[in-house]
Amino acid sequence: MTLHELDGEALIFDATSGDTHRLNETAYFIWRTCDGTRDLTAIADALCDAYDVAREAAEEHVREIVTLLAERKLLVDPS
Repeated sequence: MTLHELDGEALIFDATSGDTHRLNETAYFIWRTCDGTRDLTAIADALCDAYDVAREAAEEHVREIVTLLAERKLLVDPS
């Protein structure tokens, strides 16, 4: 994958599939935070710390974005 960061957002090109994915600022933050050391709760905590967002909204957003990232094969199993 090739990553291009633009004004806090990201474009990710997957050479295998030929797909390009655009991540807005919060989706890019969540993607970067999915580093294999945090569970969804810890990612939501990090989102709350970084942005002025309610806990419930952060948890829902993290679940949605992680699901989309996984469906698009943008997450790698850390093992």
